[in-house]
Amino acid sequence: MLSSFNLGKEFIEEIKQYKDCLANLAAKPEDAYRIGQLEGQSDHILMDLVDPWDYDVSAILGSKAFRRLSSKTQVQFNPANPHIRTRLSHTCEVLSYSVTLAGYLGLNRPLTSAIAHGHDIGHTPCGHFGERQLSELSGKEFEHAVFGVVIAREIERRGGGLKLTGQTLQGIRYHSSGKGAIVLNDQLTQEGRSVQIMDGVCYSCSDDNDANRNGISVAKIAPWINDVFGTTQRQRMQTLMLAIIEESAIEGKISFTKSPMAQKFAEFKALMYKHVYLPRDWSFAGEAMKRIYDQLPDLFPKCDPAILIALMTDNEFFKLASALMATSTLKMDDFRDFGILEIYPHIIGKEIDFSDPGLLSA
Repeated sequence: MLSSFNLGKEFIEEIKQYKDCLANLAAKPEDAYRIGQLEGQSDHILMDLVDPWDYDVSAILGSKAFRRLSSKTQVQFNPANPHIRTRLSHTCEVLSYSVTLAGYLGLNRPLTSAIAHGHDIGHTPCGHFGERQLSELSGKEFEHAVFGVVIAREIERRGGGLKLTGQTLQGIRYHSSGKGAIVLNDQLTQEGRSVQIMDGVCYSCSDDNDANRNGISVAKIAPWINDVFGTTQRQRMQTLMLAIIEESAIEGKISFTKSPMAQKFAEFKALMYKHVYLPRDWSFAGEAMKRIYDQLPDLFPKCDPAILIALMTDNEFFKLASALMATSTLKMDDFRDFGILEIYPHIIGKEIDFSDPGLLSA
């Protein structure tokens, strides 16, 4: 099994021959369809003038949800170190690699870009712990991939939604790839599958990079990781990108499950869950989230408290947690400058189900 730092010229030439090999599967702009009714054409003139998925990218980039990603935890909560990744920097990495992958194989770059930009807009504060906690508090499953679609459809733009295409929304809904081997959705566009793969690859490599900053080294537990993928993040990403290109070309679709490299990556990803993700201790935030959840209905009536918490950044959440340490009761003054103050007036009384994306299956 070759890794990126010992590849021969023959392999490089083989990779070159795969350029644009999946072009026949690329999504076509004329097949794009939008979810939701347009209330006024004056706000959507660009829709008729630009590529439909370039429009989706602009809509997501202009959204409040996308801006909040800069203050949402990826895995390692450490606001003092600017090199620790946030959801926004993770999103940028997924964007870069998934568009590169799609472009090399001849797929639709704007659609890939739209899905990558929006794939994590539904994340809660406190990472995946926040999802689990909100599921427990609300009594129904909270899944960030589903909530990302809900945000795009029912919360953004004063409750009117971003009017994204169905292809982009489906890509957001089904971007998660599982804890071990990447499980791809055969009904998604190839562009959606590109984001699925690169999301799993990017967070595994970059989260390991950040874990090392906190003294956790998966490679020390399993030294073969360095031998197979490389010792640096750049080497690992290059190794994996080339392996994905090769397998996808051989399979005739975006694929990364059958090759020896894919199988070793599944082992690496499983080790990340065992030694980095699952041991993360957010228990210090659990009681605070419960108390915030219980008090929000009195301060923000006729609105699901799970949705309000999910829309908060980590900085906002921990500001409330600190306030609760000083007093047992939250006041409206504790929410000064919070983003939900801009959103709440437009969703008050609106029956929004965070567990229902309102989409047909992919």
